[in-house]
Amino acid sequence: MTINFNIHKKTFSVFPNRIEILCEGYVLPRNSIFQAYAQFRDEVLIFELFKEFSWNFIHHVKGVFWIIIKSPEKTVVYNDRLGLKKLFYHEDQNSISLSNQIENLGKSAHLKLDENALALKTLLNREIGSDTIFENIKCTTAASELIFENGKWLEKTYWSPNALLLKIDEKYNIAFFEQLIKDNLQNLNQYFEPTDYSITLTGGKDSRTGLCALLNLGIKPIGVTYGDAASKDAVFAKKVAKVAEIEHHIFAMPKEVKNIENTVNQIVAHKNPGVSVHRAHRYFAFQQLGEITSPKQLYLAGYMAGELLMGIYYDDTVFPNFLTDIWEQKSALTEEIIQTKLDEYFVKTESKNLTEIKQKLQRLKTLDLTKGIYEAHLHGIFELGVPHHGQDIFLSQTILDYPYPFFLDIDFLDALFQSNYCFKFTDNKTKNLVQRYKLYAFNLQLQHRLFPKLSIVPFAKKGNYTTKDYLRGSLLWSAVKVLNFAKDRKKYPPSFVYNQAYTNFVKKQLEIIQQDAKHDIHKIFDVAAASERLKNSAQLTQEKHWHKYTNIISTYLYFNAIQHEG
Repeated sequence: MTINFNIHKKTFSVFPNRIEILCEGYVLPRNSIFQAYAQFRDEVLIFELFKEFSWNFIHHVKGVFWIIIKSPEKTVVYNDRLGLKKLFYHEDQNSISLSNQIENLGKSAHLKLDENALALKTLLNREIGSDTIFENIKCTTAASELIFENGKWLEKTYWSPNALLLKIDEKYNIAFFEQLIKDNLQNLNQYFEPTDYSITLTGGKDSRTGLCALLNLGIKPIGVTYGDAASKDAVFAKKVAKVAEIEHHIFAMPKEVKNIENTVNQIVAHKNPGVSVHRAHRYFAFQQLGEITSPKQLYLAGYMAGELLMGIYYDDTVFPNFLTDIWEQKSALTEEIIQTKLDEYFVKTESKNLTEIKQKLQRLKTLDLTKGIYEAHLHGIFELGVPHHGQDIFLSQTILDYPYPFFLDIDFLDALFQSNYCFKFTDNKTKNLVQRYKLYAFNLQLQHRLFPKLSIVPFAKKGNYTTKDYLRGSLLWSAVKVLNFAKDRKKYPPSFVYNQAYTNFVKKQLEIIQQDAKHDIHKIFDVAAASERLKNSAQLTQEKHWHKYTNIISTYLYFNAIQHEG
């Protein structure tokens, strides 16, 4: 068996001892060795670490990347711990072909939609594991280690969320995290020397922590808010930006079908089937940001902070209801439940192997409840939550060089799960305000230490409290929340509304697919039923209601785009 590389616009760097290295994305040394290796970049960094640590070098780097190392003994392909930067591969009887562009594999792989993979994607709102929508094309996954040695191909992982199941250490207190977050940002700043900085800015807690850290270091980023300028998030983000004295932009995609179509087509042009057309409003914002800044930009986003610090919210968007019902043991994973869900999402089930679909679902560690709900939720965060936000990280990196999900930094994660601040010690479902007080301790204490000037700016949450209110204690904070909630009943529009233009876009796309009657997609989805249901539905306003329709559209658009290029 041979291995073939078809890497677009990339060539291997050759080093002594017949070592060849290729990487894409960005990679930097972890904090523990940062100063010793700060002068090395890209493939040179990897080679220097490889000389010191051999194949264990991968445990000493972090970032958003894939790496290929060829030595005389073997070839190994690595993905970053979160699976954010992917390679695609196709295997036949005699060879394996890898590419950073899926369309490069299209011709040799003879594209065919994978019915079971699409059924799983329908159930979970995203691709899982190494599956793509194509039967014979796979992708690298979180912390994947693909080893080609002695004519054989072995798939492993070099890291798992289980590595975070550590003992609590009292040294991981707020003072420690204050320094850690500053160290992470200072190292990124020193290493990449970005010319611009930006951060997603809402009225919530998570992004404000990143902002306070930047301001503490004397860095004034551009604040970016998605959606309607009249939304509560945008209104309160504007207040934050004013006090922080930073430039602030609110990017809302124009509400016309042609604008939605154009942005969706630009997303599909990147040919990553894991990215939903729902990310159009986010991609539009990245494009707008790219027009006013340089690509050499450190872009911060607080992805997954809420889940890591407070626990998973059962909102049927990131974590679908059928999964949360299993977590709460309201139901078991049965073929009947799978079929009901697939029917609801217009997936034709007559010829589906429901047993095989169930078996694939059971391989998800988040569905293994034998070790308790905490571990199930932990794996759910990484198996489903990170891929959800990974869509935005992928799209941002097509425009900006250094997207940085600062709560998902491995040095931060290692410390968080040895502290009392991880979600293991919280209950985000309690209605008791005094008990809920603990949920916000990490962010608010940290923000006050990093940049106390923002402690007087209210959050866009029920009760519109400030960090200053919070630091007065749970009883006073609770009283302020209740009083402010009673006083201020102002109604705000949603940050991003799936309006009539969006509905018209989806209807139009379904009609186009219906007219393409011989397309393979009709073997999998009942497009006519989906189109009819949408015509008779009231206006749908939330992302979770749209997946059943847009899964069909995404599949159709990606298949056509990749097949055409292949």
